[in-house]
Amino acid sequence: MVDGPVIHVNDVSGVAQTLVSGLTRVGQPAELFQPAVGTYNAGPLARAALVVRRPLDALRLSMRAAAVRARFFHVHFGAMGWLAWPSRLRYVLHLHGSDVRGPRPYNVALTRLALPRADLVLFATPDLAPAIRRVRPDAVFFPNPIDVSIFRPSTQEPRFDVLVASKLDHGKGVDMAITALACLKRSGWHGRIAMLSFGSDAPWLRELAQRQLGDVHWISRTDRAGMTRVYGGATVVIGQLQTGALGLTELEVLAVGRPLVASWGYPGWYPAEPPLCNARTPDEVASAVARLLADGACRRDLERRGPAWVRRFHSAEATVAGLIQLYRDRGLL
Repeated sequence: MVDGPVIHVNDVSGVAQTLVSGLTRVGQPAELFQPAVGTYNAGPLARAALVVRRPLDALRLSMRAAAVRARFFHVHFGAMGWLAWPSRLRYVLHLHGSDVRGPRPYNVALTRLALPRADLVLFATPDLAPAIRRVRPDAVFFPNPIDVSIFRPSTQEPRFDVLVASKLDHGKGVDMAITALACLKRSGWHGRIAMLSFGSDAPWLRELAQRQLGDVHWISRTDRAGMTRVYGGATVVIGQLQTGALGLTELEVLAVGRPLVASWGYPGWYPAEPPLCNARTPDEVASAVARLLADGACRRDLERRGPAWVRRFHSAEATVAGLIQLYRDRGLL
């Protein structure tokens, strides 16, 4: 029996690091291997350089696995799955979203190549299930882990009335949030609005926000600890409005204890439904935001229930216990 670590490959928004830390705390050796990754504004030359580096990443990963006598790989992001092939170790493929339905076809194509060979396929949000289970009917929903030692209930005084917390990416519904807030402003509301300044669709969404909302406070990219202060700095937070599922951003907002307006379209996937204001249209978003800003008792109820729900279903302790059992069920441990 190999006694080496599980190697988690590619840290997607802190998920791999949270799982590695959690596994290590309960006595299961694990480590993180980080291949080269791109950025939102990477040009053609930078993307070409990544293509050149990928075989080197695969070689480095294979050498590291041999050096530490790794048990298997847990690969985050489907397009990275092929990095596990040269070593011929077994691997878990953990799908996060844009690798399945993202705007870059080559990522989706690489994911489809990696799916059949994986010993275990995990997906992070319920909206991914139909596309993945057409290829892998045995794929398992695995809730994203949240480091509740970082994302804990905020005690800071809000600086903004509303924060639009989604990155300025395709498929997040940021344009719907802008439309909703513009509707509130036309009705006479003059609250303070903050938005993240970065994302793959940042240029046109920033222009849309400035045209429809006027004065917006733009927040630059920061680390996870910094994001707790960003979320805690708002009275009400708007999350994704398009997929119907809760991503890491929405879970972090709930963990920090801020009232969340987001689209949730998957009842029954948890034993208890997430404590949020469900909204799927600009009118519903505008109504939910106005109601929360006016109703302190409702806000306090959501501020109390959000962190408890995240601890129950998404804390590292809860998710790591489930992950170890999945590893064992597939004969990986």
